[in-house]
Amino acid sequence: INGYTSADALDLLVRKTAQYGPRITGNAAHAHLLADIRAQMRQMDIPVYEDPYFFTSRTPKSSILSVKQLDGSVQFPSRPMPYTGSTSEPVFAELCVVKDKNYRFIGARGKIAVLHLDSASLRGGTSFEVVRSEPNGISVPGLFGTVDYYSAFSFLRLAKLAGVRGLVCVWDESDSVPEQYIPYAQNYVELPCVWVGAETGQQIQDMLAVGEPLFATLSVRDEVTECAQTQTLYSIYPGTETKEAVLICAHTEGVSAIEENGFAALLALMRCLRHKKLRRTYIFVYASGQYHLPMVRAGSSGCTGAIQKWLTMHPDLWDGKDGHLRAVAAIVPERLGWKTQPDILFSSNASLDALYQGANPCDPYVILRAYSGIFGTGQPLHASGIPVLAFAADAPEAWKLSVADEFDGERMLHQLQTILNCIAQLEEIPRESIGQADKAPLSSVLPFSLKEKDHEKTDD
Repeated sequence: INGYTSADALDLLVRKTAQYGPRITGNAAHAHLLADIRAQMRQMDIPVYEDPYFFTSRTPKSSILSVKQLDGSVQFPSRPMPYTGSTSEPVFAELCVVKDKNYRFIGARGKIAVLHLDSASLRGGTSFEVVRSEPNGISVPGLFGTVDYYSAFSFLRLAKLAGVRGLVCVWDESDSVPEQYIPYAQNYVELPCVWVGAETGQQIQDMLAVGEPLFATLSVRDEVTECAQTQTLYSIYPGTETKEAVLICAHTEGVSAIEENGFAALLALMRCLRHKKLRRTYIFVYASGQYHLPMVRAGSSGCTGAIQKWLTMHPDLWDGKDGHLRAVAAIVPERLGWKTQPDILFSSNASLDALYQGANPCDPYVILRAYSGIFGTGQPLHASGIPVLAFAADAPEAWKLSVADEFDGERMLHQLQTILNCIAQLEEIPRESIGQADKAPLSSVLPFSLKEKDHEKTDD
């Protein structure tokens, strides 16, 4: 890989792109990156194919949270929560702290609910196990799996159904207004919601401790674009065996240098492979829609719609039916160069475990097997039966708007060399040796085995 990119080049590209600002689906920063990708592909004389999407975009712009007191009103710093709701007129209602972690919003009907959140309370429920690690004994970070709840807050719809008029979410891990752009895959709920920091949360708590009803005014403003547009870009490198393909995929939205930089990996790999004589067809997919999933969701849920949309639109490039190309494997480079985390990957089967291990990764790594659905862009590939190696580094700080200090171009270069080594191995082995996408039976994620014939029935 050193002949086609360098740590400095990767560092420059990723940091320059992060300076555009948060790349939310269809916004100016996202469009700027897509233009850069097209330009680089054309410089390499690579044909670029596009799937255009048109949608109504609502970008959160500003919010006001003020609490009424006897001697006047106190205005607190806040940030509007994405994909929730704007207010044509300010909402004025009593504040109500919700302590129920099941989010039933008891007693909050007609009020502005105050909810305390932190990374632990957003821990995801995806089931997985560590199947290999180097060195032995490495484990995933303690809060690995938060991405499930970070993508779409299910409690927002519960609040709406409960008749809550507005929601103030206190991020207890930050004194000031949190920088995270979450939730990032939420359907619009038409409920004004804002983020505040722990300091504001404590001040509101102190005001409520007096025992008198406390009233607040909540106002949220969105910028609406009726005919926003974006594109999924992809390119095809034909191989000598025209019936087999390998997909290399990433999404182009992101809010920081870590989340998401897969586009830089794809560009470097394309530059490396473009003049090679390849046995299989290689398809590079720069998916759009990750931060506006209602637009692109197709038979999918959670945060998986962007690549699922592409799979739905282009079965001729992967499903192997009626003379179509058959995708025998996929690689998803996401959140690379994270210097404080080991390489964390989901793998679809034991053959891919061995493939990655044989690629001589020079950094510590953990290989996971998922049961109830893997994270991110790799999920729809695995669910569609395509064996996948998907990088899946995950921690709450990935979604902060500024984590440039966490990115390391040298580390990303190592990961790209490992991916290139995996591709070299894929070129040498037959489809049968790659295997299938192993999907655990439902019994593996139930609290008891379905193999047992008799179970005592209880009220529980």
